[in-house]
Amino acid sequence: SSGINAEWPLRPGVVSQHGEFILGVEHKFGVDGEWIRRANVILPSIKQSSLPAHNIPQFIPISANERVEDLKSIGDKNDTLYYIRVPHKAVEEGEKLDTNSYVGLVVRACSLIESDLTHSLNIHMDSTGYVTGLSLYSTAEECTGRITTATSFNTECSVSIYILHIILYPAHIFLNH
Repeated sequence: SSGINAEWPLRPGVVSQHGEFILGVEHKFGVDGEWIRRANVILPSIKQSSLPAHNIPQFIPISANERVEDLKSIGDKNDTLYYIRVPHKAVEEGEKLDTNSYVGLVVRACSLIESDLTHSLNIHMDSTGYVTGLSLYSTAEECTGRITTATSFNTECSVSIYILHIILYPAHIFLNH
């Protein structure tokens, strides 16, 4: 196993295996906030292993960058927005990251706070490694001003990969029916 390229610093001790792809998850609070890496998602290559347990994406939070107290202090205002983004393409170790192209989403910060920082993040990708969309679900249906005692995010992350599979049939099958 070899270490992650310097463009993708993970927590100490976290290394990428050959053939894995990495997506950095960044977030910011409010339109004028500063983007900061919140977590890394390691996506195993489908070719890497035939064992299903080895093909499960790993969501690796960077606890120091969660900034939960900052979110809680500004998120009680209904108009504060929470932004999250990932690069438009997963990169393999050693591959250069395109830092000009991201896929992102925006939700009201209070919805995360009122769900006790518990949410699901789904990353939608195509079979070539391009991110086609993000979705975030929390349990809060509306913002009521409730505060939370949670001290860190509780994130369930999933990756949906759309694989186009074309089946060609001989023309006579359709012409005879």
